[in-house]
Amino acid sequence: MPRHSAWKRQLLHDFAETLASCDPADIDQVRHGLAQDGWNSACLPADEGGLGLTATDAACLADHLGQVHAPSDPLDALAALPLLGRIAPEAARDVRAGTCRIGVAAGQGGPAWFTGGPPDLVLWPATDTPDAVTLRRPAAVTRHPIPGDPLTAVDRPDDLAHAPAGPLWTTCALLRNAHLLGLAGAALNKAVERARNRPQFGRPIGAYQAVAFPLAEQRIRLEGLRLANDALLRDLDGTVPTDASALTDAVIALADDCVRHSVHVHGAYGLSDDSPVAACHRRLLTETARHGPSDPALPEPGRRTEPVRRQSTLRQQARLREPARGTEAVYPSDRCVHELIELAAADHPDAVAVRDHDGDLTYARLDAEAGHLADDLARRGIGAGDVVGVHMEHGAPAVTAILGVLKAGAAYLPLDPTLPPERLAFLTEDAGAALVLRDARPVTRTPERPAPRRPAAPDSLVYVLYTSGSTGTPKGVEVEHRNLTNRLYWDAATFALRPSDVVLHHTALGFDISVWEIFAPLAAGATLVVPPLQALRDPHRMLTLMRDTGVTVLACVPSLLDLLLDEDAPTLAEVSGLRYVFCGGETLPPRLVDRFHTQIATARLHNFYGPSECTIDVTSWRCDPGAGDAPVPIGTPLANVSVHVLDEYGDVVPPDRPGELYVGGAGVARGYRRRPGQTARCFLPDPFTDRPGARMYRTGDRVRRDRDGVLHFLGRTDRQVKVRGHRVELGEIQHTLERHPGVHAAAVRAVEDRIEAHVVTTDGHPPDAAGLTAHLRRTLPAHMIPAAYGFLPELPVTGNGKTDYAALPRLAPAPHDHPAEPDALRDALARLAGRLLGRERLGADDDFFAAGGSSLHAARLVARARTEHGLDVRLEHFLAAPTVRGLADSAAHAREGDPPDDR
Repeated sequence: MPRHSAWKRQLLHDFAETLASCDPADIDQVRHGLAQDGWNSACLPADEGGLGLTATDAACLADHLGQVHAPSDPLDALAALPLLGRIAPEAARDVRAGTCRIGVAAGQGGPAWFTGGPPDLVLWPATDTPDAVTLRRPAAVTRHPIPGDPLTAVDRPDDLAHAPAGPLWTTCALLRNAHLLGLAGAALNKAVERARNRPQFGRPIGAYQAVAFPLAEQRIRLEGLRLANDALLRDLDGTVPTDASALTDAVIALADDCVRHSVHVHGAYGLSDDSPVAACHRRLLTETARHGPSDPALPEPGRRTEPVRRQSTLRQQARLREPARGTEAVYPSDRCVHELIELAAADHPDAVAVRDHDGDLTYARLDAEAGHLADDLARRGIGAGDVVGVHMEHGAPAVTAILGVLKAGAAYLPLDPTLPPERLAFLTEDAGAALVLRDARPVTRTPERPAPRRPAAPDSLVYVLYTSGSTGTPKGVEVEHRNLTNRLYWDAATFALRPSDVVLHHTALGFDISVWEIFAPLAAGATLVVPPLQALRDPHRMLTLMRDTGVTVLACVPSLLDLLLDEDAPTLAEVSGLRYVFCGGETLPPRLVDRFHTQIATARLHNFYGPSECTIDVTSWRCDPGAGDAPVPIGTPLANVSVHVLDEYGDVVPPDRPGELYVGGAGVARGYRRRPGQTARCFLPDPFTDRPGARMYRTGDRVRRDRDGVLHFLGRTDRQVKVRGHRVELGEIQHTLERHPGVHAAAVRAVEDRIEAHVVTTDGHPPDAAGLTAHLRRTLPAHMIPAAYGFLPELPVTGNGKTDYAALPRLAPAPHDHPAEPDALRDALARLAGRLLGRERLGADDDFFAAGGSSLHAARLVARARTEHGLDVRLEHFLAAPTVRGLADSAAHAREGDPPDDR
C-alpha cells in the first residue's frame, strides 16, 4: 500500500466522511456532497480557493472513490475545473457551487457516455485538432440500460469555447485508472476476507493454493499498476505518454480478473444483488461500458526520455499550494552593515547615537572611536575571516567595540559576562576567536602608522551567535553581512525609523534581538538608549527610564511586555512617544494583545517569528485590536525571504494543513561554526529557486499556512523548547546531567515555563539536588537550570525502547510544612510568591530561585507587591535577599525611610 503523509491521511479521512454522508451508488448524491464540501475545486490553486492538489494527489481521491463503488463521473470536475476556469469562468463558478455538472468525453469519435443523467456541460476533443478541447452543451441525449447502472449517451452540438487541452486527456485517463484500481482493490479485499472465513472440508478456502495464489498474484499486479499509474501522474507535463493506453488496458484487465475471482471465492452469495462483490461487478460493468477501449485517435506524441526532476515537482506544488505573494525587493547588494552606520554618521554627525548612564555618544565620536579600535585590530593582523569575542556588559563601550570589530573586517562573537567561566571558555575556543575584547579602547597606546585593513565583503561574517545544542554542546550560527543588511533595508522600508526615534537596547548581546536593537536604530540615525544594570532587572525602573528618555520603539519578549503592562507608576501608556512595540522569542498570547490595546492607544504592536539561523526574524504580523481569542499568527515573510510548509516526505502542504516550516532566501545564515555535518542536515539545497548554491533552513517548527498566506505556529517537531524567551535544547541539559558521576541516566522536559529533570542514579542513592544544580551551573546558563528534580529507579520507555517523556510524573513543588506567618504582610507575600511558583505558599526563608523562580518571576513578584500591597520595594533588593522575609524587611526599611543602599 502507498505511504501517505499526515496531511494526506487527513485529506483522505475528510474525503471519506463526505462520501459516507451520501449513497455512493447515487451519482446525484455523490456530486452534490462533493460540491457542498468543496471537493470540486480541490485541484485549483490555493489563490483561487482550492487545495492545490496535483494529479497524483487527486488519484488518491479517485482510488477511494473506487473503493466505495462510487461512479467515476465526479472525477471529471476535479480534472476539468482548472481548465474551465480559464475558458469559461462563470461556468467554473457554477461547477464549484454544484449548480452545474461538468463531464469530460472519453474519446474523440461518437457520443460521450455518462452515468445517470447527462451533465450540463461537456469538454470534448476538438474535431480538427485532438490536442485542443471544446466546451459544449449536450444536444441529443439517449439513455441506455446495461447490466450495471444505466448510461446516458450525449452527442456533440456546436462549440461554446475552444482552447488547448493541455494535460486534460491524460489526467482524466490516469484518474480513471486510479478509480478502477480502487475498485479492483475493494473486490480483492472482499475476496481475501471471504477466503479467510469460508470453510471447505474443515479448512478456510484461503488455505488452498487454487484460491490463495491467484489472490497473491492479483495483489502484486495491483500494486505494480498503481506504481506505474502514479509514475505517469508525477511525470505529467501536458503530453500523453505513449504507454497511457496500454496501461489503461492493463488496469481494465486486472480489475476484471479481481472482480471475477472475487465472485468465485464468494460462491453463490457473490451473485446475489445485495453482496458487496456484486456491487463491485456492477460498477465495473458500468465503467468499462462507459469508457470502452482506449481511443487511438487521441494524440500520443511520445514518452519523454527524461523523468521530471524532483525540483520541477516541488515547484509545481508550490505554484498550486502557496499564495502568489511576491516578497522580492531590490536592495543594494554591495553594502556591509558597518557601512550603513558610516552613512548615518556622515548624515548626522552631531546626533546622539548611544545614550547610557555615562552620558551621550554622538555619531561622529562613535564612528571615530570605532575606527581607532579597527586600526588597532588591523595592526594585530585581524580582519576579514577572523572572529573577535566581545566580553562586555551593555553600554556605549560594547556598541563601540562591536562597530570597531566590523570596521576591521572581522565578525563579533558576543560573550555574556554572566555565563559560567567554563561555557565562556568553550565558546571562545570553539569559535576560534582571534582576540577577546573586554573594553572598546585600543590596546596599542603609542601612535603607529595605521596598518592596512582587510575589509569585509557582503558575504563575510558579521557575527557568530551560539545557541543551545541538541547533542550536548552549543553550536554557533554564522551570519553574513548580506543576511543582516537585507533585514535592515526591510526595516527601513516597513517601519521607517527616523533620527528622532529612540530605541531601548536592553537585550543581552547573546540573543539575536540585540542585533536588531543595535543596528536598526544606528543605520537610521536614531538614538540607542542603554539602561543601567538595575533597570534591566526592574520593570519599574525600565519604564521610568523609557518615559524620561522618550523611547519610541521597544523590542521585547511577550513575558516582559506582560510585566510592563502590570506596572502602574509609571505605566507603559505614560511613555507618550511610543510608536512601535515589537514582540518575538515567545508565543504572543491573544489576551496580552487585548491588554496592550486596552492600555496603549497610539503604538502599534507587531509579532515577529524567526530562528537565529535565519537572521533574527522570518515573518511579521501586525496585531490589530479586536482580534479576540484566536491565536496570534506569526504572519507573512519579510522581503526576499521565502517560506515553505512541507510534509514528512518533503512535499508542499496544501493550505490549512499542518507541516514543517522551511525558510529560504536572503536571511538564511551560512551555517554552524565548524560543524559541517549539522550544517548539511539543517541547511538543505533550496529546490524552489534557480539561484546557484541557494539553501533553505529546516526550522523544526510545525506551522499551518492559511489561504491568505498567513502562517500560524503550532509547535515543535522535536524537543527544542522556549523557556522565558530562551531557545533551549533539552538534550544539552540531559547530556550535562549524565556527566555527573552520580547520574546513570536522565530525562529532561519542559512543563509550562519551567524545566524538570528526572534522574536515575548510579548506585541507587539520590544525589543532593543542590549538588546537581552546582554541577549544571558550571557549564549552563541560568535559564537552563531545572526548577525541580525527580529520582526514579528507571526511566519509562515506549514500545520501541525510547524514553517515554509523556509517562514521566509531574514534579510538584517540594512540600514544606510552614507554620502560619505571624506577620500579616509576610503571610500575604508568602502566598503571593507561592501563586507565582504554582504552589500554595513559599516559606519565609525559602530561596525564591531554588524553588523554581526566574528573574521574570521575581520582577512580577515585586511588581505585584507594589500594586496589591502598596509596598515601596525594588527588584535589586529582592535579588540580593531572594526570600519572603527579605522582601518584607526591604518594605519595612522603606517605611522607616532607611532603604538599603542600592548604589
